[in-house]
Amino acid sequence: MLLKKTWGWWMSTGYLSYLLLSEAGNGIDALFRPSTSVDMSLFYILIVGFLLLYLCKERVIQSYEVTISRSEVIAWLSGAAVFVSVLYEVILFSSSV
Repeated sequence: MLLKKTWGWWMSTGYLSYLLLSEAGNGIDALFRPSTSVDMSLFYILIVGFLLLYLCKERVIQSYEVTISRSEVIAWLSGAAVFVSVLYEVILFSSSV
C-alpha cells in the first residue's frame, strides 16, 4: 500500500472489512457471555471503521486508481468479508467433526 499499488489497497481494505465483521461478531458474542469484555471489541470496531471510512473516500480511491465506484467497492468488500467469514466457520466446523 505504501507504493500506491491498487492490489495493496484492495488487500488492505479487504482485510479491514473482514476484521470489522469479525470484531462485530466478537462484540455480539461478548454480550451473551458475561465472562468476556465488550470494551476491546468496541474499540477495535471504532478504529477499523474509521480506517475503512478513510480508505473508501473518493479521493483515496482515485489516488489508488481503483476503477469502480465507491458503492461497488463497498459491495465487493462486504461480500468478500462475509464469504471469508463463512468459509472460516465451515473449515473450523469440519475440522472439529
